[in-house]
Amino acid sequence: MSYFINSTAKYHQQDLNSLGWELTVCNSLEPVDSPCRKILASPYSFGQHLYNFLNGIIPLNDIRTVLEAGGGMGYLMRDFLTLNPRLRAKMIDISRYLLAKQKEPSSPLKLISSWLIF
Repeated sequence: MSYFINSTAKYHQQDLNSLGWELTVCNSLEPVDSPCRKILASPYSFGQHLYNFLNGIIPLNDIRTVLEAGGGMGYLMRDFLTLNPRLRAKMIDISRYLLAKQKEPSSPLKLISSWLIF
């Protein structure tokens, strides 16, 4: 039996133009009026929940730079920067489309740098 690597690199590097089909926990909790938020004890976004969880383990006020690999539309990083405005954000992604979305003027992200990897 021969093995092979099933890679989605070509799709992410050349064809991706939306995350519309992808339902992640982060995306499902993004809209303020999401029905998914109604089942949670605290109706926050995924980024807010993750930040609060990590802050209970790591003193995030001592952190100055955060790196996110595969940041999607930037919702998680936006929440981190909202909760801790002193953070400096760096993003790494395989998708030119998503890096461009994170850099749009309407994006709440204040990126200090971003890289495309492939």
